[in-house]
Amino acid sequence: MHDRVGSRRRARPRLRSGVERQIAPIIALLLSIGFTFNGLDTLSGNPTLFLLCGAMLALLLLLDAPPRLFWTRALPILALVLLAYGWATLPLWAPAQFLLRQGYIVPDLLLPRLLGAAGLLAAFLAGAMLGARRNALANIIDWMLLFGCVNVIGGLVLREYGTELPWDIWRPRQDMRFTGTLSNANVAGTYYGMLALLALGRIVSDPAIGDGPVAQAWRAARWVGLLLCAGACAITASRSAMAGTLLGLTGIGLLHFLRRKGFDSWLVPLLLLLGAGGVLAVGLVDMLFVRASMIAEGTAGRTMMWGHYWHIARQAPWFGYGLGSFPDVNQQMLTDPRTAQALWMVNAPHNLILRFLIDGGIPFLLLLTIAMLVIVRRIAANLSYYGPLDGRAGVVAAIFTALLCSMVDIALDIPALAAMTLFLIGLLWERHQFGSRSASKALTVRHRSMKGK
Repeated sequence: MHDRVGSRRRARPRLRSGVERQIAPIIALLLSIGFTFNGLDTLSGNPTLFLLCGAMLALLLLLDAPPRLFWTRALPILALVLLAYGWATLPLWAPAQFLLRQGYIVPDLLLPRLLGAAGLLAAFLAGAMLGARRNALANIIDWMLLFGCVNVIGGLVLREYGTELPWDIWRPRQDMRFTGTLSNANVAGTYYGMLALLALGRIVSDPAIGDGPVAQAWRAARWVGLLLCAGACAITASRSAMAGTLLGLTGIGLLHFLRRKGFDSWLVPLLLLLGAGGVLAVGLVDMLFVRASMIAEGTAGRTMMWGHYWHIARQAPWFGYGLGSFPDVNQQMLTDPRTAQALWMVNAPHNLILRFLIDGGIPFLLLLTIAMLVIVRRIAANLSYYGPLDGRAGVVAAIFTALLCSMVDIALDIPALAAMTLFLIGLLWERHQFGSRSASKALTVRHRSMKGK
């Protein structure tokens, strides 16, 4: 009997070693399906996000629950996030006579927002669980790229035939800007730019996964994905997304060059990519020129918008106006005709910091910022250990692009894009823990040899 139990315990690590490869398509599908349906930017978007990310986390817990050490490391982050949302909801259940507050504007929207926040936390934890597994990051990025390309192609089809569909979830723009399966071109540009960066990160890392037909097909698919997603980002004509993507692509290329791996293995495909991009730019020169000529006007509009919303946030510094209350707050605070004419249709402050301030006040923002700093500290330590192996440089660049766009646009106000970003952050946060010692030693030797080249 003891031998039988011991054999089961010895067999379990061998079963665990393939979990990430088996469930990577399912996880990638759960992350990507939201982008097919307008990024879940609907009334039922946050509850749907909770179900999708909750299913993702439950699947990982069921198949391969992490050790206690994982939860010990995650505990400070979980505590800070729970404190932040506990503070944001405090005016709803604390006695009013003990709190100096203006009260919630729309308390009925609290539950969907809390479900959305729980879904985002589940996405981060799911990413961290996969990040603890060797080869999981590479596998999941490949599948995310594949499903992302399906979304791009679906968006191109909708651009041509979407007006004939009975559903109103896809609303094609009247101008030339491409939105894909989303309703906002800037959000679409951010999503496609992130996918392009993930693709290039995988291309330059090029792990030794064999030269068989499957491996060759994946290598070719990454190049096709890079071309398709970079082109899709360009035809959205999103200035912030294109800037972030261009900076990310340049940074990944420079990092690859500085690590002395050479350009010979992918110089020709890169030249073909640049050539295709040039042809695409020539075809879209009119739209790009119009967008470039509107930079000054757009900057003035954003500056006026941020000044107005900063003034609103200052009026409720401790508790804000409530989770999800921004559209109603905006309608109530249009104090003059000029502001009303410019901002009456705005449903987001176009700045992540202002959104947190309006949702929950300064303490809410500070608690979430501290949680993010705790995460960044561990990510920095992990990156210094692993370097850009398995496409980590692409993940860092994709996260940077999402955060950049969220400071000037509504990127992280979209549930699906916020979940994808937090999932990627989770992938980088947890260090490899599972697997054999020989695999760990091989990874360390490879990392040192690459640094010595």
